[in-house]
Formats: sequence, C-alpha cells, structure tokens
Amino acid sequence: MNHLLLPLEAQLALMRAAKTEPSASDPGKRQKAIDTTTTRIKQQYPTFFKTEDYENENQAE
Repeated sequence: MNHLLLPLEAQLALMRAAKTEPSASDPGKRQKAIDTTTTRIKQQYPTFFKTEDYENENQAE
C-alpha cells in the first residue's frame, strides 16, 4: 500500500486551523476550525481519503 501525504497546501491549512485559539465564549473554536478545514480538504482532494466503500471492502480482511 502506498502512503501519500496530503499536498502542502492542505497540510498548511490544517496546521493553521490547529493554531486557532479557543476562547471563553467559544471553547470549541479550534475543533470547529479543524473540522471545517478537513471538510474543505476532503472536497478538494478526495483521493487522499478513504471512502465508505473502501472501509466495507476491507472489513473482511
């Protein structure tokens, strides 16, 4: 199985999201930023993510 890293742009976007500071009014701000960024990256680079079909095919192994 080949291991593929996300493109640099996607890696940097996730690193920026991870640096988001939570606040008293929004303690989940960092997680929201990571989730939003991950969703965008999955849309931009779908071939880097496993699909449900992949998961179902490999459960028997």
